Formats: sequence, structure tokens, C-alpha cells
Amino acid sequence: MDKKVALHFRDEFRKARDGALKDAEGYQQILFVLERMGSYLLKKTGDLGKYKCCISKLVKENCPSFVEPSDDCHINFNRLYDMVREGRNDALHQGAVARMMTSHSVQLSMMIEDTLMAVVNSQRIGDYMVRNPVCAHEWQPISFIRQIMLENSFSDIPFYREEQNEWHVISDLDVAKIHHKGKDKLASTLECCMKSKNITRDTTVVSPDRPVCDVLKCADEKGWPVLVKRSDCKELLGIVTPYDLM
Repeated sequence: MDKKVALHFRDEFRKARDGALKDAEGYQQILFVLERMGSYLLKKTGDLGKYKCCISKLVKENCPSFVEPSDDCHINFNRLYDMVREGRNDALHQGAVARMMTSHSVQLSMMIEDTLMAVVNSQRIGDYMVRNPVCAHEWQPISFIRQIMLENSFSDIPFYREEQNEWHVISDLDVAKIHHKGKDKLASTLECCMKSKNITRDTTVVSPDRPVCDVLKCADEKGWPVLVKRSDCKELLGIVTPYDLM
């Protein structure tokens, strides 16, 4: 599999897995990505049963421990795949059955994501970042930023400070402090809050070609998350948290 294709499917699985973690019964998107990748590998349209051979081969070639685990803590990839495939064949899932199906689908997605990153075999931070991150703006009220954080379970949101020509982040702790100073404070814009109190902090900004090991050292000093951008462009390419490097 080509590295660019592997990164594409890795991003698709990551997005689908994030959606499933927000919805205890939201396993379908993972299966849709699984089918698209299976069709790509098989070079024709089929079903999960027909895709198993080529997907399992990809996993075995790049992460053999998933196919033949050395302990009882990890489930065999082929067995997990069959559990997901058999569950997919049932017409309807609800309640506990759907939640179990989601759990199995998430586990399968993580195995395939690791396999795809093994295919890519990259240490560029740009290959691990979450692309097109959600950003805040100085004109937005804190209440709106708070809403975005709660809806997406964000710990930090990046934003661009025009006056300083720099990227910064506002954290969930900053928003919590403003929230408990009074409901009226939530109506204040981010720009106004910055003028009254230093509620934002510097963060690590790196180029997409920076090695992961260097970024880890830099972030230990300046803090997380890491923002990724080109030096000749102010637009943000992506954002990286320790979660994305696990």
C-alpha cells in the first residue's frame, strides 16, 4: 500500500473511531471505512468476508503480533475481525449488543491504524497531526468557545493573535475559571478576556517535517498541544496531542 493511501485511511479510521467513542452505538462509520479499504486492497467490491484475507495479510506483514499475540491480554486480529463481521451481518443492534459491537469495532480500528502507521514508517510530526483543527477566534464570546470544547471534549483550542502575529491556545481550565466568575463573564469575547487577564499561554509550534523525537523534547519544555504550520504561512496545518502519538 502506498504511504499516502495509508495515511488517508489512517485518518478515516481515526475520524470514525472518534465518532464511535462519542456515540456508544456509533460503530457503523468504522465499518464503512473498513469496507472502503477492503475494496481498495481487493481491487473490487465485495463484503467484509471477502475483504478479510487481504486486510489480514496487510496486518500480518506489518504488525504480526496482532495476528499472533504473545499473551492473553490482546485478542487475535482475525478473531476480532470475525466478531465484527458476524455482528455486522445481524440486521439490527440496540442497547448492550450495539455497545459491544462498538467496542469491538474500536479495537479493530486501533489495530488497523497501527498497521497503517507501520506501513507509513514515518517520524515526521506532520504524519501524526490531526489535520484542519477547530480553531477559536478573538471575536468569539467565551460561551461559544466553551460550547465547542464541551461538544468535542477538547482540552485546548488554538487561536491566532493578530496583534502578536502568533498562535496561542486557550485551555479548558481557563474557560472553567471564567465560567465560575459569573455567567455574565461568558458573554465577554476572547479578546476582552485577554486584555483583562492573561488566560492564554504559549505553545509549541513546529513545521510538519520536524522529527517526533524532537517535538516530544520541545513540548516537554513549552507544553502541549503542539501546533503544526509552515514557517512561511500563518495558517495552521494541524494539531498534535500526546493522544495522537500513542
